[in-house]
Amino acid sequence: DVVEVKKWREEIERLMLSEMSSRSANLYQHLHTIYQDLGAFGTAILYVEFRGDLRVRAFHLQDCVIRENEAGFVDSLDRQEFLTARQARQRWGDVAGKSVDEAMKSRKAGSKTERFRFLHCVFPISDRDMNELLPAQVRNRPGSVFASIWINTRDRTVVAASGFEEFPYMVPRWVKARGEVYGR
Repeated sequence: DVVEVKKWREEIERLMLSEMSSRSANLYQHLHTIYQDLGAFGTAILYVEFRGDLRVRAFHLQDCVIRENEAGFVDSLDRQEFLTARQARQRWGDVAGKSVDEAMKSRKAGSKTERFRFLHCVFPISDRDMNELLPAQVRNRPGSVFASIWINTRDRTVVAASGFEEFPYMVPRWVKARGEVYGR
């Protein structure tokens, strides 16, 4: 029935708009940021994930390295992120790394706000050269097409490994000449 379909579409639209404007998503602020980056640098980075709710974040190009597949689409991205010991513990708990644990246990002033560098690598699971490094639970996870690895660079340890069904980064590029990866 056409009336039921219309009601269903209206409800879906209401839910989508509610989710996109939620505080956790903060989509509109991040869209503004990527439009600025796109105009200034020719390339922008937007990350979208679901951790119980929609989370969207724009990242500065200086923190990211992108790679294309043979068709010219960005399908791999490495991004550095600096987190305090407290933030790393909130995200990964006790597996955030030995250096994070030491900072959290320290009574020294400022230790919990000490910043640690983490590297987030997302790439196709089908990439044979990287596939060997993946834990079996990621390599064999049904539905995962992209691997997601978080590395504590100070400790040189993997703190999290999982997968995505879709590439979680949106990487618009303004003008890109043949042979170029980044826009201009």
